[in-house]
Amino acid sequence: MADRQKAKIEQDANRVVSWLADNRAEFEERGINEDALAGAVEIGGVDQVRAAIDRLENREVVVRRPVALTTPPKFLLTPGRTWSAVRDKLAGAQSAS
Repeated sequence: MADRQKAKIEQDANRVVSWLADNRAEFEERGINEDALAGAVEIGGVDQVRAAIDRLENREVVVRRPVALTTPPKFLLTPGRTWSAVRDKLAGAQSAS
């Protein structure tokens, strides 16, 4: 069961990366509101999106930046240290197909 859950999170993370690449101008310039991403990528509930974002944050693809001291906390996703390599790899894979 744990392996299926990991595979699902990885699949969701890949969908998030694809969506961020498709909307890269906004993502790279202003960032994307974490809450808005849940509806945009259509991968299920907020918890599933957060698990996918956690995975991407652990790999330094995205960075969560607090918007303000709010309850509940709100975060803006911005490119992480490895974003450009991930984006370029995705672009290369898409152009090869």
